[in-house]
Amino acid sequence: MVFGKNSKRIAMLAVAGAGFLFLIACKPPLRSLNKSDETEAFIASHVDPPKLVGRLGYPRELDFGIYWFGFDESGHANVAQKAVKGVVNPYFKPQSPTLLYVHGWQKGNVDRRYDEGFNFPLVEGQMNVADEWIKKGWNVGIFYWTQFADEAEASTAEAKIWANSGSQKGLQWYQGARTSSVNGGHNRQNVTELFWDSYSVALENYQGSHIRLVGVSLGNQLVVRLAEQVGVATSKLKPSRVVLLEPGYSVQADAPNFSNWNLEKAKIQLTNLQRYGIAVELFRMTSHEGQSAVQAPFLAQLKKLSSLIFVSPGALTDLENNKRRALLALYMNSMGNPYTHQCAPTASEPQPAGAAPQPPPSANNVDDNYIKSIALSGKYWILDHDSGQRTYSTPCYRPRILQ
Repeated sequence: MVFGKNSKRIAMLAVAGAGFLFLIACKPPLRSLNKSDETEAFIASHVDPPKLVGRLGYPRELDFGIYWFGFDESGHANVAQKAVKGVVNPYFKPQSPTLLYVHGWQKGNVDRRYDEGFNFPLVEGQMNVADEWIKKGWNVGIFYWTQFADEAEASTAEAKIWANSGSQKGLQWYQGARTSSVNGGHNRQNVTELFWDSYSVALENYQGSHIRLVGVSLGNQLVVRLAEQVGVATSKLKPSRVVLLEPGYSVQADAPNFSNWNLEKAKIQLTNLQRYGIAVELFRMTSHEGQSAVQAPFLAQLKKLSSLIFVSPGALTDLENNKRRALLALYMNSMGNPYTHQCAPTASEPQPAGAAPQPPPSANNVDDNYIKSIALSGKYWILDHDSGQRTYSTPCYRPRILQ
């Protein structure tokens, strides 16, 4: 996913002490996210929002951090309590495998009082894709940075992942009702550093053996940056796996000689994750396979470093109004509904010789060495549906080989 702007203005942000400028070009987008407002509005009006315990004074007061989820009175994973240093959290078990999700751009969500959760709208009713994880003993959490990520332009929110504003007043955050403020308490930190602070508090007593970080859109930059930093050291907090759902970066779309520093840095970081033994999974929509000259080198390397699954829109027919976050629903739902059904080959969709005969790894697969071996094999999959018989809950798969 690539972000852009319809303006030709260029925003520059100085990274303190780094000796360079992080440039975000404001050219016409390769892929527009203009429908994000209506998408989130649809979700907000069709599902029960999560109940967040410990969110005080929001949104007039700044709130960010990790919330651990558990079952509410209806038996669904839709209540969460913030991880606070020195406070026992009833929804976190130190010995359990752990999944931590990081959201992306949040334009308009503060004013509509919408917090991402794990409820997703279906054609009829809703479903909670975290239920099966918690039933199987996993810790499930979300890192919320909503008030930093609620910006008119995705590139402005992205800049905060890498640097603060350069002023002593700190990162700008949104209070709602068309007003804004600054967070003077974090004047020397960017959002990645705030994520690390929250991560170290939330997992302070962790004794388990599997941590999985899942990032969607801009959230992928946060999970990759954190995983690289933690992976440098031998640490109990080192993630076993990173899952990237439609990674999002702001780029200069029409200038191959422009220094897209964020993409270049991401290539280095992802290579480091491989060196540190961290498995990487990548999910992308098939409709976004076409890439510009700027994106192509980055995505080509990303494909080689990850277990790759493309998702056909046909596999998401139950989520027509929720394409932006549908990959999260598809991925998390595979904990209880693994991808086991191969699509029937057709004249237009034959199975290539030498393609992987086995199904793609589902979320319930905890064999990280298998994930890493796929990244080196050149094989990947497309998730689709058979003649309308299978949908987002049980997609079929088509084996493929990277060209």
